[in-house]
Parts: sequence; structure tokens; C-alpha cells
Amino acid sequence: METVACLHLIRRRSYAEKDLTKPIYEQAEELSAKIQAMRNAIQPDKKWVREKQEGYSIENRKL
Repeated sequence: METVACLHLIRRRSYAEKDLTKPIYEQAEELSAKIQAMRNAIQPDKKWVREKQEGYSIENRKL
């Protein structure tokens, strides 16, 4: 996604012609779709793996 954001900046600032960035943008879209499909295959219920949220406490900390 960062690559796509950079492509938008490149186009907006006219650092490269649209014809040069279009194939890269299309490849980024295809890769993004494949990554999403992989994520869905790993976790069909769409709950992505997350670390357990633990609260922080300063009560047990020595100063």
C-alpha cells in the first residue's frame, strides 16, 4: 500500500509520466488482491491473529 501511495505522489508531482506508473499501479493492485486472498484463506472467519492485550500497571514497579 505504501508503494501505491508513493505512485500517487509521483503522479501528482509529475516526477514521471502516467504511462510509466500505470503498469506498476496495476501490479500493486494485483498483489494486494492476492495478499487479501491469502489472509482470507489463513483465517476464514476474518479474525486476524492479534496479540493478547494486557494492561500496564505501575503498582508492581520499583522506582
